[in-house]
Amino acid sequence: MKFLEELLRILGPSELKKSKKRKGFPVLKLPIVVLEMVLKQLDPVERFKFSVLSKHTNHLCIKYTSKGSDRIIGITWPPGLSILCEDEKLVTFGFQEKSNRTNSIMDQNVDSNATCHSKGGEDYVVYSENPLEQAMKWAKHFNDIFQFNHILVQINLSEMVDDFFEIYKSLMGPRVTHLKLSGTSADCGQLLELLTSVQIEVLLIRTSISGNLNDFKNFPYRLPVLRWEKPDGITIENILNMDCDFSDLRDSKFTDEELNMIFHEWRSSGNNVKLKSLSIKRNYIRENVNYDVIYQGMENENQDLMLKRIFVWRNEAGNECELILQGGFDVTRDDGKTLTCFTMVPRDQDLEDLNWHSINFHVWDK
Repeated sequence: MKFLEELLRILGPSELKKSKKRKGFPVLKLPIVVLEMVLKQLDPVERFKFSVLSKHTNHLCIKYTSKGSDRIIGITWPPGLSILCEDEKLVTFGFQEKSNRTNSIMDQNVDSNATCHSKGGEDYVVYSENPLEQAMKWAKHFNDIFQFNHILVQINLSEMVDDFFEIYKSLMGPRVTHLKLSGTSADCGQLLELLTSVQIEVLLIRTSISGNLNDFKNFPYRLPVLRWEKPDGITIENILNMDCDFSDLRDSKFTDEELNMIFHEWRSSGNNVKLKSLSIKRNYIRENVNYDVIYQGMENENQDLMLKRIFVWRNEAGNECELILQGGFDVTRDDGKTLTCFTMVPRDQDLEDLNWHSINFHVWDK
């Protein structure tokens, strides 16, 4: 937007007073109602650049902000921050040990003991004596400015320090919308300890989990979403006892016979099954799937191929989305609720590159 680009070429308050011949649009001279409207229209990059001009512009960004459902702040360890919008990285920060560099790019620093420098484009680096603590201070600073709907924390468990979440909670509070775990492996007890430390909405596991997986039924609170990319060693009992709403298992090794067992267990167990929705994805083409085995025992169940239904599902990021389902098997469980079973495959335009299918189960509230 050319108009907003012009707005961002403003001068600082002191410079505005010195010169009558100034370049750019005098945005700070706008009536407050108009200024508020302008600030709420800035995209993340524009808003960031405007906020670091001075303490006054930073205060205006905090005061006049609006939530954006597609805005995400990503916190990684080793320490770094990313501000994302619609899955595109717009502004990134790295944090390093304090150096001899001075002349920070900002008139107003988050911390006077740190200096911020541009690496070119929208990439910056912050130097301080404690990079992790500094990263959390900047995360809070940006959360004040942007009012993020989603906070993504990405941790390599093999490099995680003990006080990571203590520092996080002291500045950001206990809420983490998305926690992504990577590394060589993790212990189930370590995972439960993490869940006790913070309130997580979406847990993404990209590592193997050792220990007693039956502990998954002992989550300290009901987990909305659990996505596990390589769920090796998980059993049918583990799945059915997970205390979460939606479980998404990727690259699963479950056989057709085992998927049929999951269906029958879920059908007969009723209220004893804690899951509401389950998606099991297997990385091979649907032609290699024996659907007669998977859906054995459902021959006399309701299957209306023309019936379309809409319900809440989860997308690749684990966020809620609307799913339009046509067909599928409707089964009445022993507790009277309806359990729908259906298959998902790649879209036609993706078939050349993606060979996968998923078997899905969903329990209706009514």
